[in-house]
Amino acid sequence: MKKIRIVAGLVASVALLAGTVSLMPSAAQAASTYPIIQSSLSEPVPDYARLGPGSNYSVMNTFVTYKSQSFSCWTTGTSVHGDNIWGRLAGTGNGFIADWWIQLKGKTLANTGLPRCGGTGKVPVGYFDSLTYTNDPKSPGERIVTVHGWATDPDKLSSKVAIVVYAQDTGRLMQLGTGQTGATRADVKKVHPTYSSTTGFNVSVTVGSGIPTTFKVYAVDLNSGIQYLLSNGTKTLAAKK
Repeated sequence: MKKIRIVAGLVASVALLAGTVSLMPSAAQAASTYPIIQSSLSEPVPDYARLGPGSNYSVMNTFVTYKSQSFSCWTTGTSVHGDNIWGRLAGTGNGFIADWWIQLKGKTLANTGLPRCGGTGKVPVGYFDSLTYTNDPKSPGERIVTVHGWATDPDKLSSKVAIVVYAQDTGRLMQLGTGQTGATRADVKKVHPTYSSTTGFNVSVTVGSGIPTTFKVYAVDLNSGIQYLLSNGTKTLAAKK
């Protein structure tokens, strides 16, 4: 089937007040960039990435169609038109795109020299404890929201884990910001002696105050890059009256 490009709208950027952490397969490996294409107008448009390598993972608000994307590694997942290869977008919490949508001139990501993503052993664990907020003094009508909790990757207990904060947005997850663990959590250490004492996180993002916002907090698996919803991982902040 002949492949043609689809023009789609741009997604507005969201303010980010938290730090980021690189989760490339290796510090020495650079990402490879390829354009994303669409097969026909009758096909589902792959406008957005997913949290993991498969159609069973939630859709993110990371816009991908009609522009080039950088990939850090490839893995296998659910099949799209007979192709079960998926590419992981470079950067923290940027999700996965099916190989079938990537313009590779007869190749797949698996034979481009791009490294394979690590496999998932034990998935990250943790808890979304609470959220707090203050009015943004620099932007009337907006609030600075901080999500609090803890997380760890059982396969790498001494390593920091990337945290990704989303707002639920009409069937998609809109990424608000990223951060990482590193805050001291003596209470978690007491219950789980093998865990690091710095599994805590406090990640701040900016949201509008006029509408209720449902927050979802995910931890990124250090090997595979797949994102997993933390326990108690969904909370709603009411609109400001």
